[in-house]
Amino acid sequence: MKTFYQQKDIRWVRTAFEADPVYRIVDTLMLLLSALLFPLDDELQIGLFMALGIQLWKPIYRNRIVVSTLDDVPKLIVAAGSVSFLGVVVFEQGWDATRILGFCFFVPAMVILGRAITNVFIRRWRIRKWWARKRTVILGSGETGWDLVRITDAYPELGLETVAVADKKRRDNGDNPYGVDVEVLEKGGLKSLLTRAHAQTLIVADSVYSREELLSMLRDCTRLDTEVLIVPILTEYVSMGGRMDRIYSYPVLRVRRAAYRSFEWKLKRPIGLILSGLALIALSPIFAVLAILLKIEDPKAPVIFRQIRIGVDEKPFELFKFRSMTPRNTKESDTTWSIAGDQRITRLGAFMRKYSLDELPQIVNVFKGDMALVGPRPERPAFVERFKGEHVGYRSRHRVPVGLTGWAAANGLRGDTSIRERVQFDNFYIENWSLWLDFKIMLLTVSAVFKGSGA
Repeated sequence: MKTFYQQKDIRWVRTAFEADPVYRIVDTLMLLLSALLFPLDDELQIGLFMALGIQLWKPIYRNRIVVSTLDDVPKLIVAAGSVSFLGVVVFEQGWDATRILGFCFFVPAMVILGRAITNVFIRRWRIRKWWARKRTVILGSGETGWDLVRITDAYPELGLETVAVADKKRRDNGDNPYGVDVEVLEKGGLKSLLTRAHAQTLIVADSVYSREELLSMLRDCTRLDTEVLIVPILTEYVSMGGRMDRIYSYPVLRVRRAAYRSFEWKLKRPIGLILSGLALIALSPIFAVLAILLKIEDPKAPVIFRQIRIGVDEKPFELFKFRSMTPRNTKESDTTWSIAGDQRITRLGAFMRKYSLDELPQIVNVFKGDMALVGPRPERPAFVERFKGEHVGYRSRHRVPVGLTGWAAANGLRGDTSIRERVQFDNFYIENWSLWLDFKIMLLTVSAVFKGSGA
């Protein structure tokens, strides 16, 4: 049975029976039924209006480990009461306060009834049907980790089935009464384990990994279709709220789905393509003037400097810049770190660098798809290999396309500046990305360019 479940083509079954999609369907049916049962003039229009309106009420639609109608009652009253009131105000003929008030009580009651019945079935599905429980890996083989194994085994209605416990070293003393796999992970082993186990949930408990090691491991796994739950260190002092959930007596923090896997992220490339195309047209006179000046300065030297840089998923690409240095051999430019006051920089090059004009040809890279308008700045292969070994989290910068400008660059971290701080800024950008953040970075960059601070 479980072998069949592990196949990827059955994952849609588990998704279809999660609380969120089921709640949405049941709420829609209960709202339509409420409108049909209550004496109204435009029951169909009001029912459809309510059904569509409540779908926008995000707080009542999120998957939970513990399904509890009583926990949802306050939010359901507000959501259903609001859409029912708006529905009768917009569509109902005449203003009968008694009928409106009665309808606004009747609708939430119907929605709560539907939610209660649904929760009963969800709990039964989880207990009786193996395909309704999520395959779970617990990272941490200490007391908390094994207590979570016991809880998920004793309470199948939580919808979690532990298939493996992983850690840097074994701490179970060989005592494993639940028959789950116990794995000692090598570097990069967590991603491999989650893939092999077809895990839908990862619970981070009391492992012996350092904070930096945990961050690096979790960032490596963000492209997997695995939800991450983190058990706080001070579990007794944590209050429930926001993205908090609970596994029996343990509060857990539900980590937000990686922003670059969202629908909004899919708009990033089309927007970049359009804006880069418009920029190439609008800035073509500046391209021409700079090309002429570079040829006048050194007729024999190339106008465009080409260099291999590392992009998304550590794939190399050819980056374009206006030449700002005296031509030297390629090996030297590939392995020499640029510093302020470098003697190789020409007079025109210094001017271009001050206003970031030397970076303009990278708009072509953006248009081609090698880069994005905003993202971590690309680095040369030799330095990527070096920094991956020196700075935990550097590899994680390459989860997304590199950019013409970025959060680190907009905060003054470019050129001969702290690599550790750049890594922190770049990973913050990736994990907190939004279209608005991209827009903010572009505004900061334009401001820095006009000030001549070279961001």
